[in-house]
Amino acid sequence: MDTTKWLRDTTGVCLLAGSLVVSGCAGGSLSTREKGAGIGALGGAAAGGLIGSAVGHPAAGALIGGGVSAWVAVH
Repeated sequence: MDTTKWLRDTTGVCLLAGSLVVSGCAGGSLSTREKGAGIGALGGAAAGGLIGSAVGHPAAGALIGGGVSAWVAVH
């Protein structure tokens, strides 16, 4: 595994997640639905990252897993 590529992918995902967390905390308290969407997105991103890692694309797997889980939780 190429360490530089892994570090670049991981850094990008962490920066994106951090910016979403900071911008999401700008409002008032979260509703139950919003909390569920957040927990689902994080769980989906973790599962997607593990699955993506198995096929060689952990960042893509995490983004797809998190996005799909958040969408499912809201709908």
